[in-house]
Amino acid sequence: MGNKQSDKEEKKQYQIIKTIPIVGHAYSYARAFVYLHKKDSVEFKHSLDGLFKLDLLTITHPEYGRKTLADIKDAINSAKNDQDVGIWIGKRPIGGDFNPISISVPGGVDANHWAAMINGVVYHVQGKVTKINIDITTSEKIKNSFTWTHKGGEVRKTQSKFSNFCRDFEDKWAKKYSLFALHKDKDKINCQTFVTDLLMFNQQEDD
Repeated sequence: MGNKQSDKEEKKQYQIIKTIPIVGHAYSYARAFVYLHKKDSVEFKHSLDGLFKLDLLTITHPEYGRKTLADIKDAINSAKNDQDVGIWIGKRPIGGDFNPISISVPGGVDANHWAAMINGVVYHVQGKVTKINIDITTSEKIKNSFTWTHKGGEVRKTQSKFSNFCRDFEDKWAKKYSLFALHKDKDKINCQTFVTDLLMFNQQEDD
């Protein structure tokens, strides 16, 4: 955790290390102090998330060991891939600076803000009670605020088609935003249902 290049490599390695029980927690503890000293608030919060992450989805999984190994495998695969290429899903804790800790629980509830990144372009919902806005950005600050998992698969649409999908999505769901929406809910949406719909759109055949 020295110069910019070594920091970049460390961040990739950390995505793997933090998935390893006990080791990940110990490393996250030390990492938090390092980035606090460097005044890097983004990576400090990522470290807190790795330290205190409440992943009941994994803990209560009937095959905990296998689920943990699958998470490690996903992290290794993500670290090997270029984030400017392909399809990625990003997660960060809901609440921004006021809540650096992510929570996942059984039953389809994941208390994290989701985003999709396709060929280096980030798409995510900025929701309010009366209106939603799809933010489309290549901002490094926004990218760094998420933890990304590589999903693989072919990018079958152009960026302009993804942008048009987002504008249509805004119009269709203008007043239907709900923080606690599940994908089975047909009358409301949130960041997670948006990401799912965007990736489903990518798989559709063009007319």
